[in-house]
Amino acid sequence: MISSITISHFKSFVNFTVPIKKLHSAILGPNSAGKSNLLDAICFALGLDDTTRNGQLNNRNEAGETFVQIHSKKKVFKRQQQVSTSVYFINGALVQRQEYLDAIAAEFGHGIQRIAQQDTGFNADFVKLCESLCQEKDTIEQYDLAHMRLKESQQQQKQLQSKVNLQKKKLQAYELDEAQNNEFTLAEQELQQAQKDKCNHQIQKNLTDLQTAAQSLESTNQFLADLKQNHSTVIQEQELLNTNLQNLELQNQELQIELKSQKNKLELELQMKKLQLGSQKIMNEKKINNANDNLQQVLQEIQKQKVEAEKIQTEIEIYQSQKSQVRIPEEYFTLQKKFEAENQELSKEYLMQKQQVHNSKQLFKASEEKLAQCQAEDEQLKKQFNTQEEKVKQTEILIEQKQEKINQITQEISSIKDQINKNQQKSNNILIQLQPIQSKIDSSAEAQRFIKEERRYIDIFQKIRGQGIYGYVKDLYQTQYSQVADFILSSVNYNVVTSDFDVVQNLLTILKQIKVQLQFIPLKSLKFNQTDYNNSMQEMRSICSQFNQTNQGRAQPFMDILKFDPKFQPVFSHFLKNMFFFEGLPQQASHFSQQYKVRVVTEDCLLFGGKGTISVQINSKSNEKQHKEGDVLKLAQEKVQLESKLMQLNEENLALGTKLQLLINQKLSTEQIELSKLQNVIDIQIIELTKLRSLLAEQKKSTQYLKQELERNEAQLATQQSDLKQIKSRIILLQTDSFKTFYEQYNLTPEQVEQVINQQNNHDEKRIQELTFRLKMLQNESLQQQQEKTSNFIITIRQNQSQIDNQINILNALINELTQKISTTEAQLQKLKEEKEKLMNQIQIQNQSNGQINAELKSNTHLVNELQNKINSCQLELKQTLEFAFVNSIPLQSDKNTDNIHDKIQNFLAEPTGIDIFINKLALNLNYSDDYEEKITELSKKLLNRPPNQVGQAIINKEKEKMNQMEAELKTIKQTTAAQNAHYTKLLKLRGETLNEFLENVETKLKTYYEQVTSNQGQIFIQINDAVRPFQQDAVNLMLMPAGDQVRDISQVSGGEKALVRICYYLALAEVLDWKILILDEIDQNLDADKVGHVKELLMHAKQQILVVTHNTHLASGFEQLIGVSRKEEQPSQIWWIVNDTVE
Repeated sequence: MISSITISHFKSFVNFTVPIKKLHSAILGPNSAGKSNLLDAICFALGLDDTTRNGQLNNRNEAGETFVQIHSKKKVFKRQQQVSTSVYFINGALVQRQEYLDAIAAEFGHGIQRIAQQDTGFNADFVKLCESLCQEKDTIEQYDLAHMRLKESQQQQKQLQSKVNLQKKKLQAYELDEAQNNEFTLAEQELQQAQKDKCNHQIQKNLTDLQTAAQSLESTNQFLADLKQNHSTVIQEQELLNTNLQNLELQNQELQIELKSQKNKLELELQMKKLQLGSQKIMNEKKINNANDNLQQVLQEIQKQKVEAEKIQTEIEIYQSQKSQVRIPEEYFTLQKKFEAENQELSKEYLMQKQQVHNSKQLFKASEEKLAQCQAEDEQLKKQFNTQEEKVKQTEILIEQKQEKINQITQEISSIKDQINKNQQKSNNILIQLQPIQSKIDSSAEAQRFIKEERRYIDIFQKIRGQGIYGYVKDLYQTQYSQVADFILSSVNYNVVTSDFDVVQNLLTILKQIKVQLQFIPLKSLKFNQTDYNNSMQEMRSICSQFNQTNQGRAQPFMDILKFDPKFQPVFSHFLKNMFFFEGLPQQASHFSQQYKVRVVTEDCLLFGGKGTISVQINSKSNEKQHKEGDVLKLAQEKVQLESKLMQLNEENLALGTKLQLLINQKLSTEQIELSKLQNVIDIQIIELTKLRSLLAEQKKSTQYLKQELERNEAQLATQQSDLKQIKSRIILLQTDSFKTFYEQYNLTPEQVEQVINQQNNHDEKRIQELTFRLKMLQNESLQQQQEKTSNFIITIRQNQSQIDNQINILNALINELTQKISTTEAQLQKLKEEKEKLMNQIQIQNQSNGQINAELKSNTHLVNELQNKINSCQLELKQTLEFAFVNSIPLQSDKNTDNIHDKIQNFLAEPTGIDIFINKLALNLNYSDDYEEKITELSKKLLNRPPNQVGQAIINKEKEKMNQMEAELKTIKQTTAAQNAHYTKLLKLRGETLNEFLENVETKLKTYYEQVTSNQGQIFIQINDAVRPFQQDAVNLMLMPAGDQVRDISQVSGGEKALVRICYYLALAEVLDWKILILDEIDQNLDADKVGHVKELLMHAKQQILVVTHNTHLASGFEQLIGVSRKEEQPSQIWWIVNDTVE
């Protein structure tokens, strides 16, 4: 984008810097103020010399440098005029012109133009510009070279043919002429001398002109060679850039594949490892929990033992404190011994039973532990089994879907084969029907003509048919009165009915190629109202009903005797409006026509006008010959219909065959491969599922066994607890009986007290010993050992758990390392993308450079062509002069001893290359007298009565042999020409297709802009008349349909419409070529107010920077910046600018 413009001593400006602060700027001012000079200055700085108006750049006569400097975002471009040449600066550094132009193209776009209102319409220069912007770097050069070589070969062929013709002429002269009379010998010599003078004069003049043109051509060719060398260098650099770009893309793909592979592999391994460690961690946690429960139970048992020990210790203390305090009878002790013995046995049994209960509880807890662990593993296996089973189900669903697709494709293949067979059977039936018909119509010339015409239109329809083509009018209806319908619709029978205007546009190129004019009827363009149509038909039927009730015959609307698709009502209602069909006498038909002032056609093909008179009549077919001819025409029509059906069947079979091959080779094979892959996957999944099922069954057996063992332990524990309760109850009962006996026999004598006390003390001592033994038993260390063992087990499990946590941390570290690798690889990918973008930018710059070089090559090639034409003209005149001298045997003289000048001339004329070198080698004496024209006229008249001369047969035979050799050479040249023509045709196709594609892209954008400025009411398209050579003059036309108008060539519309179209297609070019700036010079001059409004709206939304010169304030009101230019007489131009209604 241009941010400011500095102008120094350029045309009407002295020193000015104009800031361009907005994207869209309008330049206003009175005539001769210098508005266009401002655009000239911009174009001068941008290197657009062909758009800068003529005149001196510094016409102010003030001292100072003449230059224009423009500022963009990144660079400062300056072009300074020094005398007759220009010097160029970029950011203050002196650069070559080409480097300057390349930088301009890179900054603002390749091929930018200055658009002026005087240049309207569509011409060959636009096509040349398009071709210079779209063709490959050397395509045009190769084409021109091939064309030149082809022309050279054709020229050699032509020259050799000319030599043969000359030889024939000479032979004819030898055969026809005889010896001249002696009296004309002197006149002949004088005539030859005059002709020699004429030849010398023409040779001298043409040689001078030829040398001058050749020198100019040589210098121009040298410049062209330098340009081509530069072009070749740019091409090599571009190829290197393309190679680097491909290598970068390859590296990018390899990195992405490697990264994806490593990532998927490591993620899968990490996931499996994490799952395994997580399972182990869960099991360890369960073991720790179970061990903690066991430890709590052991601690509870220890606590209970402590309580019981305290009780025993208290009881011992009580026994010790009560010694000798009780007097017990001796009888009691006898019984007590008995009770103590029983109590001792019961106590031992109780302790043993209690130990068994404790052991059973331990076994029960261990069994519960194992069962819980087994159930956890069982649950994990079930989850894995369900997951795998779900995968198998999903794979089975995919296999069923693939199988269903394969079945559908197989059914479609089968149906296509059946359809092909049916079509083949139909084709065979049609061929059988055609045989007798052909024999009947072979003798009828009228039938042959009819068939030829029908085939021609069938062939045309085959070429143009496609989406939106419904067919010829004659193929869209049916009726039993076919002769009458064909008679009425004969003028439109071959009108093509299409869906809309776009279809017509797409067909114009094809129609130009087949050179046939067809009339098109776009349905959407017909003004048709269904309500009006229904009312009209109701009114026509009412008229017929009234007439039929009171008259003989039967009248009906012509539309009612036709059968057609309802969507074609607009077509037939358009052609058959107020048309009636009458069955009955012609007099009644005439009466009906006269009464209702309507057109009527009868079953005899009599057409009555509105006044009841016959306007058209088909010739009657009364005699037998005419009837036969009519029958033959019907057969011919039937043959054409059958052939059309046969062609349609063949084409349908061809399309079905292609579709069948596509289904078999691509879709079916692809689906089968994918099905095979899925089957392999499901096989693997089923194997995994089987393994899991077997593991689950084994785990189930283990769980069942553990449950049974737990039940057995639980039953055993219950039995032991029951036995323990019974023993305890027996001990209590024994103690009760002991006390009861004690009280019954408590009444003792005093003499027995001492004995009782002793017995009691002995009893107490024994009791204390028993209690001490029980206390020692309770203080046994088995529970403490079990506690320590459980604690050690918990510590071991926790250590294992710590190791698992360490492994998980290691896995997390691996994940982090993988993440870092992924980040590093992504950074590499980002660098590769940046390098790729840089290479793409360099390639774009190279392409712009190529376009600039191509433009210069074309301009210089045009100059070369002009010089070459001048050289060719001089060479042709020299050739004609030498040919004249040879045919007339003019005695040319040489300054050297050169013999057989005429033989050398003849050899040269057979291959006339380097005519100036050839003449210089001859060193002809070109002296001549100025009165040769008068002498030639006078002597020619004198020699008219010259008698023929006889030439010897030997000379004639020699000349014939010479002519045979020339004809052999001519045959060889023709073969060479044919090979060169094939190469030229290939390049011609490439050049034409490339330009056609570019024009299609431009056309797409052009349609968008034109529809926008016409509110979607206009249509426009580029018509390529010669798709083979679209670059030639008049090969491309611009067709448009303005709103409410018909399709026209651009040359047939108004100047305002032309100016509007030109703005649209330059905007289209700007979008296709990515121009950054548009320079518009009074483009609104030919536009009316409505078009100015559309153009204003279009330019306001343009993405490019716009500088427009205008007198129209309405157009200028839409721009963000206004630049005013004013000038007083003999004074420099002054510039003012306004941005956002603020004067700076």
